[in-house]
Amino acid sequence: MKRRANGEGTLYQTTQKQKRPKTKKVMPECENCKNCKDRTICNNREDCNKCDICKNCTKYNEYCDKFYFYSHWVGQCSTKNGKRTSSVYGKNQKEAANKKNKISSDIQTGKYIGKSDTTLYMMMKEVIEDRKKLNETGDSAYITNKQTLKRLSKAEIVHKPIQKITTDEIKDFLATRTKYSDSIIKKDYGMLNAGFQKAIAKNIILHNPIKTSEFRKPRSKQPFSKVVALTVNEQRKFIQTIHSLDKPHQYQNEWLLSISTGMRMGEVLALDKEKDIDFEEKIIHINNTLTVSEDENGKEITILGDRTKTYSGYRDIKMTADVEKILKICMKKAIDNKNNLLFCRENGNLITTNMITCAIKRFCEKYKITKNKNCTSHILRHSFATRQIESGMPAHILQKILGHKSVKETLDTYTDVFAAYENRFDENVYNYYQENGLLYDFECSEYEMIQREMTNLINRVKETHLKDKHKEQLKNCMDGILKWYEVLEEVG
Repeated sequence: MKRRANGEGTLYQTTQKQKRPKTKKVMPECENCKNCKDRTICNNREDCNKCDICKNCTKYNEYCDKFYFYSHWVGQCSTKNGKRTSSVYGKNQKEAANKKNKISSDIQTGKYIGKSDTTLYMMMKEVIEDRKKLNETGDSAYITNKQTLKRLSKAEIVHKPIQKITTDEIKDFLATRTKYSDSIIKKDYGMLNAGFQKAIAKNIILHNPIKTSEFRKPRSKQPFSKVVALTVNEQRKFIQTIHSLDKPHQYQNEWLLSISTGMRMGEVLALDKEKDIDFEEKIIHINNTLTVSEDENGKEITILGDRTKTYSGYRDIKMTADVEKILKICMKKAIDNKNNLLFCRENGNLITTNMITCAIKRFCEKYKITKNKNCTSHILRHSFATRQIESGMPAHILQKILGHKSVKETLDTYTDVFAAYENRFDENVYNYYQENGLLYDFECSEYEMIQREMTNLINRVKETHLKDKHKEQLKNCMDGILKWYEVLEEVG
C-alpha cells in the first residue's frame, strides 16, 4: 500500500470479495471461506486456483463459487475542505494513478464534483422553501410554485439523480410541455432552471444544461389568443347600458373601476378602503391583489396575498373625476369585513375574479354588448389600455399605469393596437406635410403650388393675434394675388 501526504491522496492495492451473479440456488458464503484468512492462493477464484481447504471441502461444493476474490488498485484524494473523494479503481497501478491524478487536478481547478444522488425534484423543492423563508415570494406565489412542482413531479426525469440527467432526456421532457399554455410553460421552465442553478450553487453539478444554446423555452401548441378589447362603440354601449339599468348591477362599480383605471380585477377586489384610497391627494395605491390557486386537494381557492402580482405591480394611479365619483359611491356602500376591503360579499367573504368574469359574460350576452364570446373581466383592462394608446399615450407611461415589468411587455401585449396607432400617426404626419407645402408633387403645376402656398398663408393669418379687420385686409390682399396668378395661368 502506498500513501500520499499533504492532500495528494492515497494509492494502494487491495483484495476484495466480489459477489458473483445470482445462480438458480442462492446460498450464503460457506463457513470455510468465511473463516479463512489466507488469500494468497484464492486471490482470484475465476482462475479456479483453490487452496487445500477448498479442494478437500465436500460439504459446500454446491455453491462455493458464489463469491470470488480479486486484486485491484484504488485511488483517493482529499478535497480542499479535507473531505475524501469517492474511490477510483484500476486493474493496475498506472490506471488507478491516472484516474486519481485527474481528480486531483479537478480539485485544484475547482472542477471536481463528487458523486451525489440528489435529484432535480429535491433541488426545486429547496428553491421553493428558500424563497418562502427569505420572503421573496408571498403566500399566493408560494402556492403557485408548489403547484408547479406537483405538476413537474409526474415526470420521471425530476426524480433521477441530477448528475445522471442527459441532454436527450431534457429535450424529450421539454417536448412534452408544448401541450400546455405559454404561461404554464414559463412556470415549468423557470422552475427547472432554478433547480439546476441551485445544484450548481451546492457544487453538485458544474453547468446548467438548459442555459446552453442547445435549449430554448418551448412554445405552446395551443392557438395564440390575441388581446381582446371592446371597440369604442362597444365600450360606449357597455357604459350606457349600466347607467340605464333600473336596478344597479351588483358588480358594476368593480367593472367601471377596472375599465377607467386599467387595474387588474384582482387588484380592484383587493383595495383596502382606508390604506389604498386617498381622496385628498386623489391617488389610488396598488399594494395587493387576489390570486386564484389550488389547495392540497386540488380545490380552487382565492387568496388575499400580502403583495402585488409582481414588484412592478406596486404603483399609484391618479384618481380622475369620474373615478373619484365611483369610489365615493363604493365607500358609502362598503360592508365591514375582517380584511377591511372596499369590495366584499354580503357575508364579508372575498369576491372572486371568477364570480366577476361569470357576471360580465352573462351581462354582455344579455345586452349584446360585443360579439366576442370569450368575454372575461380582463377585457375591461384591455379596453382601458387600448383607449390610452388610441389617444396617443406613449408606451413607457402606459407601462407604469398597467404595472407591467417592462415596456417590452406592454408593446408585446398590445402589438396590434400600437401598429394601428402608428398607421394613423403616419397619416397625420402626411397631412401635416401636405398642409405646409412640404411635399413635392411631380404632377402639380406652378400655379397649383402657388395656390396651395397662398391657401396655407391665409389659414395661418386666421390663427394670428391680429385684429379681425387686419386679418380681413390680409386675406383680401392674398385673394387678389391668387386672382392675378389665375389670369396669368389662363393667358399662358
